[in-house]
Amino acid sequence: MLLDGVRFGTFYDAGSKGKDLFVSTPKGFAVAKNYAGGFGTPLLWSGYVPTAAGLATLQVHDVDGDKLDDVVVRDETMGKFVVFTVKTTGFGGGAFQPRQVGLDFSGQTNATAWNDLANGATVKVAQFGNRVLLTAGATTGLVYAALMPGALRLNPGWRHLCNTCYTSLTDWRRERQASGVAWADLDGGGSDWVVFTRSTGLDIARGMAPQK
Repeated sequence: MLLDGVRFGTFYDAGSKGKDLFVSTPKGFAVAKNYAGGFGTPLLWSGYVPTAAGLATLQVHDVDGDKLDDVVVRDETMGKFVVFTVKTTGFGGGAFQPRQVGLDFSGQTNATAWNDLANGATVKVAQFGNRVLLTAGATTGLVYAALMPGALRLNPGWRHLCNTCYTSLTDWRRERQASGVAWADLDGGGSDWVVFTRSTGLDIARGMAPQK
């Protein structure tokens, strides 16, 4: 039985054009190599098993700049976002390194985008030029914490990417309410665009790298 944690990413070979298969299983994180004609046998790369709430936040993205994808997931029992980077061998990726703390929100008593267990589906990792952002939807808009390649630490504070484009409040500003948030580089320019799913349709906005 698989948990709801199927993702695709580059884990074995940084130069590969095909995406490998990542699965969160009841025994941990497993990865299957892409052989063009199909996937190889899934191999267990980590014994970490996220909670159901944490699984909703699970993201696959290269956060350390080595051109291999890493895993970012919220661990609400620890009060942290944790990062699993790829441990390479002479033949490419072969396992995940022990988890590292990417963002520590333990001890926060006020509700924030990072400790809100109801916003897991809005938590995304986005690429803005050479900057990696952890983003999330909040009552006050779309917020982010920035991460530079080569570093894994994020500030538990946040800045607004947009404070008029999104709200999680269901009884205020109907035009800002969104049921889904997705990020993708839609024009090949190196920065992700955000797509909101609203009752009125889709809203799309180009991402622009923060200056600070």
